[in-house]
Amino acid sequence: MQRTDGTAEPREQRVDWFFTCDSWTGEPQILEPHKCAELAWFDLDALPERVPDYEKLALQAIRDGRASSLLSFGF
Repeated sequence: MQRTDGTAEPREQRVDWFFTCDSWTGEPQILEPHKCAELAWFDLDALPERVPDYEKLALQAIRDGRASSLLSFGF
C-alpha cells in the first residue's frame, strides 16, 4: 500500500506491506513488551474500534479476496 497523510511532506509518504498466511505452527508471542501491550486475534468482520483507516482498507481487501491488490490511501 502506498499511503500519505495528505500533505506534501516527504516523510509522510509511506509504503506498507501486508502479508497473509495459510498455515503456521506455534503460538504468537510478544517479544518486545516495551513496544506492545497486547496481542489478540479478531474476525475480519469484528475488528476493534481503534484500527487505523488505512489498515482497515487492507484488511477489507484481504477479506474480499483481493489480497494481492495494489492499494493507496490518502492520495
